[in-house]
Amino acid sequence: MSSCLLITTSYPTGGLPGSESAGAFVEDFAVSLSRHVALRVIAPALKAGIEERDNVRVNFFRVPRIPLSLLKPSKPLDWFAIAQALRSGDATVADEIARDPPSHILALWVLPSGYWARRQGAHAKIPYSTWALGSDIWTLGRIPVVRNVLRTTLKSAAFCYADGEQLRSDVKRLAGRDCDFLASSRLLPCPSRLNPATRPPYKLAFLGRWHPNKGADILLDALRKLDDQDWQCITEIRIAGGGPQEALVMAGVRELQAAGRPVVLQGFLGREAAIELLTWADWLLVPSRIESIPVIFSDGLQAGCAMLTTPAGDLAQIVEGFGVGLCADAANSDAFGAVLKRGLAMSPAQFQCGIRAAAERFSVAESARRFALDAGFIPVESRNE
Repeated sequence: MSSCLLITTSYPTGGLPGSESAGAFVEDFAVSLSRHVALRVIAPALKAGIEERDNVRVNFFRVPRIPLSLLKPSKPLDWFAIAQALRSGDATVADEIARDPPSHILALWVLPSGYWARRQGAHAKIPYSTWALGSDIWTLGRIPVVRNVLRTTLKSAAFCYADGEQLRSDVKRLAGRDCDFLASSRLLPCPSRLNPATRPPYKLAFLGRWHPNKGADILLDALRKLDDQDWQCITEIRIAGGGPQEALVMAGVRELQAAGRPVVLQGFLGREAAIELLTWADWLLVPSRIESIPVIFSDGLQAGCAMLTTPAGDLAQIVEGFGVGLCADAANSDAFGAVLKRGLAMSPAQFQCGIRAAAERFSVAESARRFALDAGFIPVESRNE
């Protein structure tokens, strides 16, 4: 019987603030893929163990800290934790393959998951595929030795995927091989937006990691640039999430609140709370510096949110191509402040047709089906069904 092993460094562990937002789309993808093939998952957690979730067996290997994305090779204090995570993940993959060899391995992401897939799969002659994120290519790819490991891992894969068009081009250039686009999105069962806002005042929301790449500081600086007339067009702005910029975000929100601005701070949000926020908002704010296509973008599409974004990664092409909102001229606070002002002067309701069309393209079920077709888990004749 065909089976697939999915190796990831992001998966909800339950109970830890932020774990759901970090890996919720991976879990949704896994559940969708399990409808096409018997699926097992390997993922990190603070405690090792095996869980059965929605017809998916999850083998958690122990790591000293999560999320692993916050561990940086440039920080000597992180070296021990990185080494421990690498050893634990590699050993767990080896044990899982020896116990029950899969037909195919899918690695989310290229490093370290793809490295484990290549290294351990080679012994059993099991093909593997990789799904790249921007952090793989745009961050780790800058480190010379790591760049060579990236290239080798990508070259040896049966299929390469990336979650953005610009990222796909960068993978092709790095690896010298084809790479396909595969949208990263999660399943949010949002109710239909029956009465989209047509005039101010509007409700605005930011939901994401408080990290320089996600631009929480860009957003706060842009909000400081709004004048009294702009603020009259705003009912409330809710800023939700968490991460390494927590002190900066909290200080910025306190400053705006002291000035009498209607800004509300929220922490990490689970699935239901995220749905509530997105269906509440008229405009979703995406002020990223470095990005391919963020998961929050597809979340917003499912909730019917119009977008105000920076041009990071593929955002300009998609926002303008599908007509789902407005895109700033640059990924800085001046440009994002300008696009905020434009958005407050127009109706987000005019983007609803484009939002519905884009939501169909960025579907977790479609991404799972696409991979299952490529890997041979469902018949080729189903491609156009």
